[in-house]
Amino acid sequence: MRIATKTSFEWPVVVAGIVCLIGFAIFLIVLFPNEKLIDHWNVTTISEDVYYTGNISTIHLYIVDERNEPIEGAEVSVVFDRPDTVHQIERTFHSIGEGLYEADVIFSVPGQWVALVHAKKGRDVYQNQVFLSVEGEIAARNRRDPADLFHLGQPLPPDLKLEIIRSQ
Repeated sequence: MRIATKTSFEWPVVVAGIVCLIGFAIFLIVLFPNEKLIDHWNVTTISEDVYYTGNISTIHLYIVDERNEPIEGAEVSVVFDRPDTVHQIERTFHSIGEGLYEADVIFSVPGQWVALVHAKKGRDVYQNQVFLSVEGEIAARNRRDPADLFHLGQPLPPDLKLEIIRSQ
């Protein structure tokens, strides 16, 4: 009669497993490199000085790097927000060449708006903000951007409350 024994893991199997894990970790690092935040760059608007509520506004952004060279082929997205109100209009901008990007947006209320710009090219990430002046009356619901979260039921800042009183 023969006694069967069960052997535990063999050292070569353990070593091979560790080598595979290290190789997989290196593969992930190479495949998904860390992003690098670039802080010496500039973005400017090449559009109207003033935008108007309820109208489609085409926003043009000119994006240059630290050497003042146009940034070509970047993925550009912008979140438009008006302080003191609830907005979060997000737009993806498309390149029209030589560092110029564009997208359409409809502003719903007048005032100072902030455009939070996020551009990414390769592993380089560019973040900045641009301020936009918007004039006009509070746009009717059917003349607002469908992505705009603004509604009259939210707490409104004094300037918008005054605007509503004046329009009645």
